[in-house]
Amino acid sequence: MKKRIIFGLLVLISLGVFVNASMTILEEYTTGNKYTVEIHVKKGWNLIAGVYHANTLDENSEIKRDDIKAIWYYSPLKKEYLNIHPNLNDEEFEEDISYFGSDDAIMTSAMWVYSEKSGSLKYSTIRYDKLDERKLVKGWNFVTITPDMDRYEFQELTENCNVLSSYVWWSERQSWESIYPETEFEDSEVSIWGKGMIVKVSDDCTLGLHGENDPPELPGDECVDTDDGLNYYTKGNVIGRLKNEKIDFCGNTDSRFEACRGSSHCLTEYYCNDNDYAVGRIYECPNGCFNGACIEVADE
Repeated sequence: MKKRIIFGLLVLISLGVFVNASMTILEEYTTGNKYTVEIHVKKGWNLIAGVYHANTLDENSEIKRDDIKAIWYYSPLKKEYLNIHPNLNDEEFEEDISYFGSDDAIMTSAMWVYSEKSGSLKYSTIRYDKLDERKLVKGWNFVTITPDMDRYEFQELTENCNVLSSYVWWSERQSWESIYPETEFEDSEVSIWGKGMIVKVSDDCTLGLHGENDPPELPGDECVDTDDGLNYYTKGNVIGRLKNEKIDFCGNTDSRFEACRGSSHCLTEYYCNDNDYAVGRIYECPNGCFNGACIEVADE
């Protein structure tokens, strides 16, 4: 059963509490979009789309600059928090800017915002990269949940990565909530766009749907045989240069070897030829064939 990431929707509705968050496209580019964010923050800590300066709040925002007491960015390279507001130190961000190539990845990451009161916070973002260009670094990463994630499961969005842990911050309870592989990002009356999540990965990777619009790979140049050639007593599989997989099996489908067809002693053994193609050889096992390999008989 799929889980939908709407932050305890049923619980919140039963309590008469609504978490409202939206990201509306402000400017659209071929490389990504700028957004206007309007999000209901709670008094206390909120994990939301990057607020790169308290002075950038919309004039119609209920939450004003003086209501925001702190904004923190988590550096996935330094493995520590860096202050955005009120004590910004540009030099602390140089390592991250150098790694990502600009400060865009910093300013579009999810950030901690501490508000002195609850209310609607409205502000604009800089341009967000497309999903497949958003880098994750080994360890924890703070990621903004954006509208281009709509209708995708978490495991689809992170299939390029080996995810170790993942959570969203429930500001209503000031606590974490797990994200599961089958969790689906979905717009609803309780919208989650503009919220933040944290994702821990084992190695550097990028978000996005792997190969969604990519053509098939070209054939490889190397053939791989798991049982290292003509090994009749070990079941193996072979992937040739055409990317076709062949698995050793008991039996024979080659009409040239009628005598062996259907025999319990017949093995079709696959191996790599000199041109790195996966090819098969028929072999009659002296003691019979079982589960893709000849049966060995122990010496008496």
